[in-house]
Amino acid sequence: MFKTYCVFIIHYTLYIIHYTLHSHTILKHNMQNLLKIYQKSIYLQNLLTDVNQNNFAENLIELFKKIFDILNLDISYELFIQYLLDLTHNYKNIFFTNQNIYQYIVLANYFQFDITNDLFNHIVVEYIFKQNIFYNKLFTCNEINQCILNKFEKNKINDNAIQYVFKINKNICNEIKILDASYITQNTLNKCKNVTELYIECNDDIGQVNNLQQLQKLCIINKIKDFGIYNYGISQTFNIKKLYLPNNTKITNINHLQLLEDLDISGNINSIGQHGVSQLLFIKILNAQDNPSINNINHLQLLEYVDISLNCGIDQNGIFKLKFIRYLNAKRNNKIASVEHLQFLENYVK
Repeated sequence: MFKTYCVFIIHYTLYIIHYTLHSHTILKHNMQNLLKIYQKSIYLQNLLTDVNQNNFAENLIELFKKIFDILNLDISYELFIQYLLDLTHNYKNIFFTNQNIYQYIVLANYFQFDITNDLFNHIVVEYIFKQNIFYNKLFTCNEINQCILNKFEKNKINDNAIQYVFKINKNICNEIKILDASYITQNTLNKCKNVTELYIECNDDIGQVNNLQQLQKLCIINKIKDFGIYNYGISQTFNIKKLYLPNNTKITNINHLQLLEDLDISGNINSIGQHGVSQLLFIKILNAQDNPSINNINHLQLLEYVDISLNCGIDQNGIFKLKFIRYLNAKRNNKIASVEHLQFLENYVK
């Protein structure tokens, strides 16, 4: 009986030792995971600055539990930690689904990982734009919406992607201020009524921008002759201050744009000639490079930066009344003989 009791005690002691070591290993492993997350999180590092303090581990564990309760993401604590670990590794390898995409975005945004912005861009481009998925789960996320707006500014987004976004979030079209409309339709553009800066390249589907009453900057790049915007297409836009029409072959008259300050009508095939700018008064920057149809800009008394280089039609008589030009490019324009009357000239390219 005593022998049996001794055997039991030995086995029990070994079990306790094994359990203690195993628990310690698990605790150590969990702490390593928390430290990995901590090292990648700007938010956590701002809260807990000293990793060498005596109670750092306890504070870190307590902080994770507190954040878990605050976010209330309807997932287990174990999954909460796993998602955070996923984000600290290669986020491009994460298998996103309708069930987890929102949680990942919330966690990335809350913990402010160094990859958070890259993750948002990845989600917007690879999933929302290319596959037209997940935005129904993310349209309330301000950071995702801002990322989408940024993409509209700097990238040629196809019409299907924009229509998908508009279908889910109708309000976002009113927030677009800067838009590259090179790949979208007239119908889509008509919904973006608050645009102030618009870029269009080789898009013959867009024929007018008259509904954009807040438009202040318009850039149209022509590479094909059958481009869609003629005079009528901009006839009701009166607030444009910056207009860029290099090699334009459709628009011939812009005299109604009385607020114009910056104008590009360069190119030897440009349809805008002397008559098309004769009533403009407030232009400060003019690019008429290689435009043979422009021969006189003396009425533009506020001009400061001028490019009349190459085969531009402006000659000496075409600039003799100007006084305030600071920069003049007349390279390879042999019709310009003297610039002595330009007393404020700082840079002259001949």
